[in-house]
Order: sequence, then structure tokens, then C-alpha cells
Amino acid sequence: EAEQILRNSDRRDRMLLFLSDGDPNDLDEPAEGRALLGLDANTVPFDTLVLGLFPGDDPRAESFLTQLALAPDDYVRVRDGADLVTEFTEAYARVLGSKAITGRLGSQPTVFEVPRYVTEVLAVATSIDRDGPFDAVLTRNGEGLPPRVQGDNGCTHGTRRNPELCAPPRLHYTSWHVEHDPSQTSRFTLGRQGDSDVAFGVILRYDLNAKATVPRQAETNTPVQVRAQLMWRGEPFTDEAFFTRDGFVAEASVDGTAVPLEHVGAGVFQGRWTPVRVGRNDVVVRFANDWMEKRDRVRVRVAPDRPLALSADVGVLDFGHWVGERTATERCLDLAVEANRKLPADTLSWGFEGVPDDLTLVV
Repeated sequence: EAEQILRNSDRRDRMLLFLSDGDPNDLDEPAEGRALLGLDANTVPFDTLVLGLFPGDDPRAESFLTQLALAPDDYVRVRDGADLVTEFTEAYARVLGSKAITGRLGSQPTVFEVPRYVTEVLAVATSIDRDGPFDAVLTRNGEGLPPRVQGDNGCTHGTRRNPELCAPPRLHYTSWHVEHDPSQTSRFTLGRQGDSDVAFGVILRYDLNAKATVPRQAETNTPVQVRAQLMWRGEPFTDEAFFTRDGFVAEASVDGTAVPLEHVGAGVFQGRWTPVRVGRNDVVVRFANDWMEKRDRVRVRVAPDRPLALSADVGVLDFGHWVGERTATERCLDLAVEANRKLPADTLSWGFEGVPDDLTLVV
């Protein structure tokens, strides 16, 4: 059902978030979960984030959970509950392609800058001991911001591994969801009062996304163009200054092998990739700076290349008869050459037979 909801949604950003403290009791083989979610289909229109919440080694549980992750780094093992806020924030931010700021709240507030193009600031503060409630305050440019939700982990039952998880005294939390003007920069502070040890997580969310354009079908030993762009609210992102500061990088890779990209203007980055492996190849483009990381993935089916065959519409080039002149003369002929598969013209070399010594042919 989750897979159908995600596939049928018209939202651009979709994610399957899965948390578990062990292996399922209704599946026999790890691959069954992956098949139910359709993760090996040619297109998967959602991201995945899978958290394993258990302290000790559990190979069976991990074998099931890793199969639910679309990419290897979408699975995160959380061994200590005190690390859950940090692990979840960093993993969630990575899937969103955004910057994560994590740590513990001390006696002095934590200060962080929010740059341009950030549209949302997501923040949470959570006690990691059971020393009672705490007061947390988030401000923007000195102005206090109301929390979106506050509460504790009270519930009617615990988990299989920890049945007393929700029993008093409880853990407490406060979270914020703040809209941000993407044309401005801001200074935020996050502080707290109380005796509890408090962990926090902040995500700076950009309304940018990466777009890769690559042919879905290719042949080995035949170069294909990889084209990549950042998109801002559905339109190409063309802020040239953005591409030159804050450690900005644009890169592509195919199954771990780098494909160099060159900025050709108007926010477009291009490179060439020559497939060498038959079968499914994942082309990944990545844009990143100090505050964000955006990726897009295109799955390409690569077939064996066909032997190159060229055919021309004429076998003999007739340039006529030369008549003595005081200066060099030229004559041009059009030669139509067809190939049985696509290839760049600069990969061809030309040879001619029967050319007089004092005649030069240029193609």
C-alpha cells in the first residue's frame, strides 16, 4: 500500500521512511520487501530512508532492512538511542539534499546562519535522559518563533525489545517548521532552559533540485552526452555567482566511475560518458556546496555495440581536370556518409586512395 501511495502521488518530493527495531514476522526472505516496494524497477519515483533501531548485532534484521533502501547509504544503523536525533537528522537531510546541523544544547545558545535560497528551516530539540521537561527557544534575527509541536514519548505500549520505553518518566521534545524568505540571509539561535540533556537537529532546506538528462538506451563503446542542471521551482537555476562560492561542485558518476562535467553556461553542465558494461547502469549527477547536496539518478540500459558499418553515396570522387593557374585553386564536393549507429563525427578518421602527390584533400 505504501508503494502505491508514493507512486500515485503528484508531489515532486516523495519518501518512504521506515523504522524498525528488528526483523519482520510476516516475511520469509529479505528480497520480498524490496520486491513489494518495486525498488528494482526502471524508475522509482521516491527516496528511501531506513533506520535500524537496535544496539546489538542482528544479521537477520539488517538483511531485511538493507533490502528496503534504494541506495546503500539510505540505510542507517542506530546503536544508541541518544544518537537517534543526530542520526535521523543527518540521514533525512542527506536524502533531502540539504544541510544538517546537529549537536547538544549547552548553557549558551547555538547560532547558525541561514543563506539565500533556503525556503524552510526544520528544527527539533529532544531530551536524551528522563530528567523532566525543558524549555527550548528558537529565534530568527532576535525574534522568537513559536514551536510547531511539543510533547513526550508517552504511549500505551513499548516495543518488542523495550516494553518500558514509553513508561514515566518520559522523554520530551519540541520541533519547529519555519518558512524562510529565499531572497534573504538570516541568523537563527537555538537555546534551552532546564536540567535535561538535550540533543538538537536542524535542516536547512533548499527549494532546489538536480535534473539529469541522459538517453535511456545506449550501446557500449558509443559516447553519450550527460547533461545536468539545478532547477529552482521548476525553472533552470542560472545564478552564476552561486556556482563560484561556498565550495560549489558539479559532478557525475556511473557506478562509482567519475564523468567530468563542464559548465557551458546558463546553468548547464555537460560531459561525455562511454558505456563499457552491458546491462543496467545508474548515472548519478551531484551538485553540492557547504550548505546543500542535490542528486539525480537516471537508469540507462546498455546493449552490446554493433560493429560499425559506413556507407557512402559514391565510390569515386570526381574533381574534374586541373587547369594551370597562377594561384592555388579549390573545388569542393559533398560526400554523404551514413553509419549504422550514432557516433560523434570527431571519432572518424578518413583515408583516400589514388590521390596525386601534388593534390591535398581536406575533410
